[in-house]
Amino acid sequence: MRRLSGAVCGLLWLAAACPALAAEALHIVAPADLRALLLRHLSVPPAGQTDVAAATDESASADAAEREAYARRLRKDAGALLATAGYFSPQFDVRYGADGPVLDVTPGVRATIGQVAIELRGALDEARRAQLRAGWTLPAGAAFTQAAWDEAKQAVLRELSSADYARARLTSSQAEVDVEGARVDLTLVYDAGPRVRYGALSVDGLQRYPRALVERYTAALRAGAPYHQDELLAVQSALQNTPYFSSVSVELGAPDDAAPGDSSGDIELPIIITLRERQTFHVALGAGEDGRAEIIHRSKNSEEKDPLSVVGVLRRIDSPSVLFFLGILLAVSALSSAGH
Repeated sequence: MRRLSGAVCGLLWLAAACPALAAEALHIVAPADLRALLLRHLSVPPAGQTDVAAATDESASADAAEREAYARRLRKDAGALLATAGYFSPQFDVRYGADGPVLDVTPGVRATIGQVAIELRGALDEARRAQLRAGWTLPAGAAFTQAAWDEAKQAVLRELSSADYARARLTSSQAEVDVEGARVDLTLVYDAGPRVRYGALSVDGLQRYPRALVERYTAALRAGAPYHQDELLAVQSALQNTPYFSSVSVELGAPDDAAPGDSSGDIELPIIITLRERQTFHVALGAGEDGRAEIIHRSKNSEEKDPLSVVGVLRRIDSPSVLFFLGILLAVSALSSAGH
């Protein structure tokens, strides 16, 4: 029996440290899905190792030693990668062909899930406990993969912390691997923490608008009501969709800010709404001397705005000239209507 953590750590190091594989440098013979996994992460051989022929005995000996070191590292890294896909007893053969190194992979039997033990600590009722266990996505008999294991763990935590228990934690998790039996037993411990209720509402970022504008959208977040993540997200979305704010954040305060609840052990956490108001514009359109429309920002002073206002533009119009040309136009229109 051994824990999976060693394989996981190896993969994390590999993904960070190894460059992407050049297809022409390393050839992999493996099932398609595993070949794709290995191609994404395995390191390329150092320069010079694809040339089997050597110029001298000394260089040939050095090259052979390098190839052997590379083959050992290749087996180790490939084994760590395949472990994340549920293969814990693969066989590897590294050989050198005319086009470079070739890795032959025999993955062996894929491990499946054995026992699943989920411990839920805290004041959860039986219905909630049953719901969380029923929602577990990696049951006995399912194929093991590291990605599925990670997602299953987080799915329970998301569900637990989405209502009532905002401070829920995954305190421990372990995947115990039986290599010979191709089986993985899972053990998880969650701590729900205290039941959370809404506390006082704090609004930060208001400058031009009254607090009452925000409170129009927060009726569901009344003090003392049970916490539901969907309600916080709904309020955030509603405020974000108004024309008043460019950014909105709605979240619970830190545990240090918690107010004591009732005798049941519940706590009240403040609701913190952080806003950024949209920049407002005052727009006036007028014909300037150059015939272009002018856009006047509210922040401009009166000396800048007055010449660009409608009244300012009208003051600069030569009224007698306008009336003279208007008279000519009316005369021509009258003659045209009379048939002249």
